[in-house]
Amino acid sequence: MKTEEKQLRACGMEKEAKELRKKWRTLTKDYQIYSVENDRAYYPYRCTIDRVEKTENVTVFDNPIVGDISQAVNKIKEIPQHISIANTLGKASAVLMERFDVKSESVIITDRQYKEHIAKGANNHDDIFDKIKNHLSNIIEDPDYIFQDNQREDTVIFISKKYQAQIVIKINTKDSTLSNTIITMFGCSDKKIRQILRNKSDKLLYKKEK
Repeated sequence: MKTEEKQLRACGMEKEAKELRKKWRTLTKDYQIYSVENDRAYYPYRCTIDRVEKTENVTVFDNPIVGDISQAVNKIKEIPQHISIANTLGKASAVLMERFDVKSESVIITDRQYKEHIAKGANNHDDIFDKIKNHLSNIIEDPDYIFQDNQREDTVIFISKKYQAQIVIKINTKDSTLSNTIITMFGCSDKKIRQILRNKSDKLLYKKEK
């Protein structure tokens, strides 16, 4: 747990790291109490990250890293501050410009969103990023549908039938030096697309012309 905590902090995932810290502290306390209650010596070194554990294989974003934890940390630092996806909002640009006070047409994935939500397949993403990463600019520049998000006024959902994906994007309405950012993405089957069209018809902002 201590090793995992170090990795989480290296990823900038402070909230998750703090939760894990509470867990291993509780377990350490349980070990101390057990030792006292059973007339056993308590050995603090048993609750530290020893040399063997430091050199065992660790994993970063589902990729095995062999060697010291520092190697995993360095691997994480290799990820750029953001990943550029598209330089334009494409065919839907005019619609979005009319609906929002869009300050920029470029779209990126931030370092944090990539690590915390997209790359590790959280929330049933089913590794959708790996499946469509080479087609993200196509989806954004030529989507089949764009819907207004139900909960956030500055957020929209791009949907592609060809790549069976939906991409949630936060529109930049504040600063011309900033880009629009991908929040998350999901797989989207034909059945799911039909369901969205039925249930969110009032939220439809753009539909691709046939």
